[in-house]
Amino acid sequence: LRLHVLLFMDVGMESYTHYLAMSRLAPVQAVTHGHPITTGVPTIDYFVSFSPYESPENQRFYTERLITLDGYSSRYIVPPLPPSPPLTRSQLGLPEDSHVYMSPQSLFKFHPEFDELVIAVLRK
Repeated sequence: LRLHVLLFMDVGMESYTHYLAMSRLAPVQAVTHGHPITTGVPTIDYFVSFSPYESPENQRFYTERLITLDGYSSRYIVPPLPPSPPLTRSQLGLPEDSHVYMSPQSLFKFHPEFDELVIAVLRK
């Protein structure tokens, strides 16, 4: 590859992007806010962010040169409202006489030590 610029959507959400970012794969390398913190990686030259998310003083929090673009980077569509009336536990296949716990995260974000905390909560 003979890249001129390489823009990482994030560095750090997956280990392989972290290791790729440590290589100089293009003369100019940048990252945007898929993972909205500095990478701390010396081979990343720029952090591309958006003015509503940053203040002029924020450069001090980045090892990369902070570039801010006008406007927002994301547009979220409001999801449709749930059915009315709400679904019952039985319609969802959940028992009526027990607690239901949910942690809507990707499993790779949980440290193995978190398992012990979950077990302690469930035992109470």
